[in-house]
Amino acid sequence: MNVSIQNYRGLASASLDLSRICLLAGPNEAGKTSASQAVASALTGEPVPIKGVKKTEAGLLVRAGTANGSVDLVGPNGSTNITWPSAKVKTEGQAPFASHFATGLQSIVNLDDKERVKVLTEYLKAVPTRADLDAQLASLKLPVKHLEQLWQLIETAGWDGACAQIKDKGARLKGQWENVTADRYGSKKGESWIPGGYSDELMGQSEDKLAAVVTDARDALEAAIAADAVDDSKRAGLEELAALLPGRKIDALAAEADTVGPALNNQLNECNGFIAEIAKTREEMNAQMTALPSANQAAGMPCPDCGTVLQVRGGALHIAGVLSADEISSRKTAIDELQAKIDSAQKAINKHMEAAARIKGQINDAEASRLQKITECKRLVKESEAAAKELEKPVSAASPISVDDCRTTLSQAETRLKAFKAKYEADRLHVAIGKNAELLAKIAPEGIRGDVLVKSLKKFNESLAPLSKAAGWRAVTLESDFMPTYGGTIYLLLSESAKFRVRTILQMGMALIDKSQAIIIDAADILDKGGRNGLFKAVKAAGLPAMVAMTIDDKSLVPNLAKAGQGVSYWLNGDAVAEAIA
Repeated sequence: MNVSIQNYRGLASASLDLSRICLLAGPNEAGKTSASQAVASALTGEPVPIKGVKKTEAGLLVRAGTANGSVDLVGPNGSTNITWPSAKVKTEGQAPFASHFATGLQSIVNLDDKERVKVLTEYLKAVPTRADLDAQLASLKLPVKHLEQLWQLIETAGWDGACAQIKDKGARLKGQWENVTADRYGSKKGESWIPGGYSDELMGQSEDKLAAVVTDARDALEAAIAADAVDDSKRAGLEELAALLPGRKIDALAAEADTVGPALNNQLNECNGFIAEIAKTREEMNAQMTALPSANQAAGMPCPDCGTVLQVRGGALHIAGVLSADEISSRKTAIDELQAKIDSAQKAINKHMEAAARIKGQINDAEASRLQKITECKRLVKESEAAAKELEKPVSAASPISVDDCRTTLSQAETRLKAFKAKYEADRLHVAIGKNAELLAKIAPEGIRGDVLVKSLKKFNESLAPLSKAAGWRAVTLESDFMPTYGGTIYLLLSESAKFRVRTILQMGMALIDKSQAIIIDAADILDKGGRNGLFKAVKAAGLPAMVAMTIDDKSLVPNLAKAGQGVSYWLNGDAVAEAIA
C-alpha cells in the first residue's frame, strides 16, 4: 500500500510506503499531522477529515501558496484519489479501507454515554434477544400480548425506532393528562394533583355509585317539583322501607362483626419471617465478606537503596508481603463467590418483600370492602329509620321538600362525580406515564442493550489484552459503565501519556473488529523511549499496516525501521517534504 501526498495543509510532498510500519518523524510543524490527516482522508473516503470544517471550506486544506492539493492511496486491488479544494473523492476497484476509529479521526473515549453504547453494540454485535427483553421487563408485568407487540415493533423499526415511538407515546400521555387537569404535567404534580370539588371522602368510591347519587338527586328534584307533600304512593314506599328496618339492622351488625380472613395475615407473617431470616443470613455473609483478606497487594514505600517495599507497623519497618498471582486469584474468587451469595440473598429478600406487599394489598382491599359494606348497611338503616320517622308524622303535617335544597344537592353530587372522574383519569394517566418512562429506560441504549453489551465487553477486553501485553503496558479494559481504564485506573484520572496508550489500544481493537486495513497513530512523541518501543510492539502484535507520526528534533535520532526489517522511516525536513531514511 503506497501513499502520495501533495500540498495538503502543512505538508508539501510525501511518498510513503504503508505496507508495514511507516514512521513519520520531524520537528514541530513539519507536516506530520497533515500527513496523518491526508492518509486518514484517503482510507476513510472522508474528503474533509477535520471536525468543524465544512466541505465548502475545503480550500482551507490546501497548502498556503499553492492552488491544489491531493492524496493518492494505491493498494493491491484498488485505489483512492482525493483532490482539494474540490473535495472530490475518486475510487477504483477495491480501494484500501480503514474506519474513523482505526485512523484516529474518532475515538470511543470522546463519545457521550449513549453514542458509546450504540457504537459498541454495533461493533460487538451485542443485540438483545427476545429472552433478554422478557427478563428485563418482568418487573413491569406487561401482558404477553403487549410484549409480543413490542418485540415486533423492535424487529421492524429497530431499537432506536422503538425508543422514538415509546417516547412519542409518553408525550401523548402527558398531553392527555394536561387536557384533563388544565395544568402542566410534572411527576411530583402528577402524584398529588387534586381537582376542585374533590375530597378525601371520595377515596374508595366508585364512579357507578357516584353516578347513582347524581341520578337519585335528579330524581329527588323532579319529585320535589312534582309534588309538595307525601302522597299515597310515596307513603307506600316509606312503609316498604320502614318494613326493611329490622333486617337492615341485622345486616349492619353482621357487617361490623365481620373480620378479614386470618389466612392472609398468616401469609404476611410468614413472608416477614422469611425476610428476617434471610436478612440475618445476608448480614452474616456481609460480616464474612469484611473478614475476607484483600485481593490487593499491600501498599508500602520502596527502600531508596535496595528497592524492597517496606511498611511501618507498630512503629517499626517491616518488609511488605507480596501476594502471588495464584493467591490474588484465590482471594478474588472467594470474594466473588461470597458476593454472589449475598446478591442471591438480596434477590430472595426482594422477592419476599414483593410478596408481602401484594398480601398486604389484599388485606387492605378486603378491609376496604368490609368498611364499604358497613357504610352501605348504615346508610340503608338510616334510610329505613328516616322512612319510619316520616310515617310517624301526621299526613297533614308533612312539609313539602324544598326544590332549592334538591337543586343544591344535585349540583353537589354532579360536582363530586366530575371531580372523581377527573381525579381517576389523571391518576390513570400518571401511572401510564410512569410505566411508559420505565419502559423507555429499558429500551434505551443504556437499558437492556447496555446490560447485554456488558456481557460482550468481556470478549472485547480479552481481545485487547494481547495488545497491552505486547506493548508492556498495563491492561486497557472497558468497564461495565463502558468507560475505559488503564490498569484499573479510570480514564479521567490518567496522565496524558497513559490516556494516549488507552486510546491507541482501543483504536487497534476497533480496527481489528471492523476489518480496517491500516491504522494511523499521530503524536506518538508523548511517549518516552520505553513507551515508543512498546507502541511498535503493539502495532506488530495487531498485524496491521500502521502510520506512526512523532516529533523528533534530530534526524539522527529517528529509528531506522528499514534496517530492523519492520517498515520504512521518513524524515520531514524544513521544506515539509518527506525523505525516506535508508
